Amino acid sequence: ISSLDANTLLVIYERYQPRQPGYSRVFDYWMAIISKSDGSILDSRQLRGWTQEGSERDYCVVPNGQGAFLLVENGSTFYYYDTAGNVAWQMSYPFDNYWSTDAARTFCFAPNGNLVAGGALNYGGSGQQLPAVVAFSSTGEKLWEQFFPQSSADPFYGVTVDGSGNIYAANKIAGGPAIWKLDPSGTKLWGYNYTGMNEPDRIAYARGC
Repeated sequence: ISSLDANTLLVIYERYQPRQPGYSRVFDYWMAIISKSDGSILDSRQLRGWTQEGSERDYCVVPNGQGAFLLVENGSTFYYYDTAGNVAWQMSYPFDNYWSTDAARTFCFAPNGNLVAGGALNYGGSGQQLPAVVAFSSTGEKLWEQFFPQSSADPFYGVTVDGSGNIYAANKIAGGPAIWKLDPSGTKLWGYNYTGMNEPDRIAYARGC
């Protein structure tokens, strides 16, 4: 569930058919726009047809604060819905899938409408998975990507953007959690590793989704 604007909510849900002997259970996925005033369904549509068990989908909704929103499927396919609820653009990026290391895990919009995604990517086709932050234009074109080759580093779990367009990204590297600052063009400005915290592996990150 996500708040789209002052009047509406967006809900993503799945339905399933009971398992039949000898068959896998199957799912389909739906999106509904709900009125905040009375809970009525203003719009409902199917996102994905029947899918067999083991091939379930994961969805993330990122509102832009003006009634439009980004829908991310399995951390790699992006659909941008305009304020009328129509898909204005869609694209795929070589984040593999949400549950693997090679995935986009966190998203936010910058003040200028650009999209920032954080996660991990295959670095230069080498097969090495590195934490990465990627920026896209308001029409889904890649602007830049920045890799973080620190050892023992997790994917990014949280990104946020300030009013000047600077980006802050959080992950965990050896010794504890870390926060990085990038300027609007993706240049690294600083990084700080908060070492010495108790139980660093159990620190929860607020994902941008």
